[in-house]
Amino acid sequence: MNGDVVTIRDEGTIETGGKFGDQHYFKIETRNGVKKAPFNQSSLNILAQEWGDESREWVGKRVNVITQKAIVAGERRIKVYYVTDGWHLDEWGDLVKNLPVDRVVEPLPPEYPPQQQDYPPITNRDYPEFSGPPTI
Repeated sequence: MNGDVVTIRDEGTIETGGKFGDQHYFKIETRNGVKKAPFNQSSLNILAQEWGDESREWVGKRVNVITQKAIVAGERRIKVYYVTDGWHLDEWGDLVKNLPVDRVVEPLPPEYPPQQQDYPPITNRDYPEFSGPPTI
């Protein structure tokens, strides 16, 4: 469930021939006992980034569970992500990691800009990736 913390209990296996191709499974210890859980590619990428590519190094480590409702291949599903501390879903539903405290961007001081100026309005010409005639 969303917000749970589980422990990885094995180095995982790959099962082939599934509906969505090869699937990585890990045994995880949950509050309801040891279960076999599929780990999606996003989870694998995050864990490899945090702990290295060798999944045997992940055994015994605790991960946070994040769930997300989604439409996958035309079906309503619940995506489950297994992530380390600091990861969350942003307002667009993307997994992001909190910035370290020393990288937090400070707000601009109230005197910026020093003097008020009239700026031209934004038009479609400012965004060339949008097709269609420009508006004025």
